[in-house]
Amino acid sequence: MRGGDAVFSGAVPGTGRRSARTSLIIGHGRSLHERTVRALVAGTREGVLFTDDIRCPIHVEDLEADLWEIALSDASGVFHLGPDALSRYDLGVLIAVRDGLEGTRLPAGQRADIAQPGALDVRLDGRARRSGCRPASAEPTSSYVETALP
Repeated sequence: MRGGDAVFSGAVPGTGRRSARTSLIIGHGRSLHERTVRALVAGTREGVLFTDDIRCPIHVEDLEADLWEIALSDASGVFHLGPDALSRYDLGVLIAVRDGLEGTRLPAGQRADIAQPGALDVRLDGRARRSGCRPASAEPTSSYVETALP
C-alpha cells in the first residue's frame, strides 16, 4: 500500500472519518509560490515556473471555508479541495496579473527536462468532493484569480 493510500484508507464513507487533500495552498501573498512569482518578475531570483508541473491550487480562505463545511457536515470520506488544475507557470501568470505585475516577464520551463523528483501532475479529482461541500466550478473562480479575470 502506498503511503498516501495508507493515510486515506482511514477515511471510509459511513464511518464519520474525513480526510482533506490539497496540492498547493496560496493566499495573501505569503505562500512560497506567490513570493517566487514576485521575485522572478522583479529579477531578484533566478529560475523558471514549470509549464508541465500541474497542481490544483486553493486559496487559504477557500480552504478554510471548505474545511469548516466538511467539519460541520455529516459527510465522511476523502475530500479533494482545489478544483482548478493549472500549471505552476499559468498560476504564476494569474498571480502576477492579480498583483499588478507583468506576467509575461515570468520565465517558463519544463520540469521534465531536469532531474527533479516528484510527480508532474498532481491533479485532484473534484468529482470526489462529497455533497455538503461547494461544487467545483467549471471555471477558475477562486480568490487567487478573481481579480485577474476580466
